[in-house]
Amino acid sequence: SHAIRRGLDRLQKAATRYTENRQRFSCHHQALTIAAFAAAKSRGFAVDETFRKDQVKFTLGTFEGKLTQVRKGQSVPGGNTMSGYALFTLQKGGHAADATTSALIEFLLLRQAANGAWPAIMPRPPSEGSSFTNTALAIQALTHYGPHEKAAVRVRIDKALEKGKAWLKTHEPTTTEDRVFHLL
Repeated sequence: SHAIRRGLDRLQKAATRYTENRQRFSCHHQALTIAAFAAAKSRGFAVDETFRKDQVKFTLGTFEGKLTQVRKGQSVPGGNTMSGYALFTLQKGGHAADATTSALIEFLLLRQAANGAWPAIMPRPPSEGSSFTNTALAIQALTHYGPHEKAAVRVRIDKALEKGKAWLKTHEPTTTEDRVFHLL
């Protein structure tokens, strides 16, 4: 219990410092920290709700003023990886569907490869470069936020989910990260 509290405090301190010195969302600082806080909360640990809300707000701010471009498959520096992790952060942070989640869902729909995967822009292991990571995060985001979309978009989401799941079933993971997200 004491070790978990110390770990959460350290994560909170690092994420807070990041937001004081940077302008955009980070898969490492926001996504993984909010996921750890959500897991801790679900297991009965007290978490700082103001911190959680601040991290969600910071994540949303990354896309503020760019939603039109995001809806066109543009203006997300980390591509599918950043979009997937941003939606993961918003979901774990308890954020309801809104214009930002809708724009990021559209981004993912536009950026899915013909083979069904969501590829990365560049190889930057361990958290960027795996089509397994991106595909698992995209499937999770589409499943969580997709039902809030209009009927015509939900049809596209269903097709994207079918293709993404088929890709996962027919490809063998090679790295530990691939295996983890393949299981997810």
